[in-house]
Amino acid sequence: MPAPLFVVLGGEVRGNMLSDLDDLIAAAKQELAETEPVEQEVLLGGKIVTVRVSPVDGTTWEGITSKCPPRAGANRDMQLGYSLPDVVQAYRAIVLVDGDEIDDMVRTDEDGKSESRWPAVYAALSAPDRKNVELVVWGLNEYDHVQKMLAAGKASKGSASKKKQR
Repeated sequence: MPAPLFVVLGGEVRGNMLSDLDDLIAAAKQELAETEPVEQEVLLGGKIVTVRVSPVDGTTWEGITSKCPPRAGANRDMQLGYSLPDVVQAYRAIVLVDGDEIDDMVRTDEDGKSESRWPAVYAALSAPDRKNVELVVWGLNEYDHVQKMLAAGKASKGSASKKKQR
């Protein structure tokens, strides 16, 4: 007979918690779905438009960042473990908003091939606008999570940062 599965949750050890685990997974998906997108105004071709960025799930984020290695000599990239400008260029949870119009920037050619125009839009932005969009993408997918962890009190006594203080 296999050994029972034990899970520690909130300091309490419980036996097989499959139903609780399913609830936690569903809650995580719901939280992501309910996370409000962040809007950043940019100047594109002399016109102010809004870039609306939505967060992505951890698997998608990991997939994007894994394809964007740090650039040699770029300190920020080395700290993050990936090239943030390359991540933002590859990011697809972005739409442009101009008044009541929303543009997902996906275009389909006569052969039926779809292509996102976001990389071209991002390339056309000024350095300050690019940096602002980069901060929004990073903030939604990295910084906000850290803030939620701290708010939830999940910085446990056994965390790496706490161990260094001992």
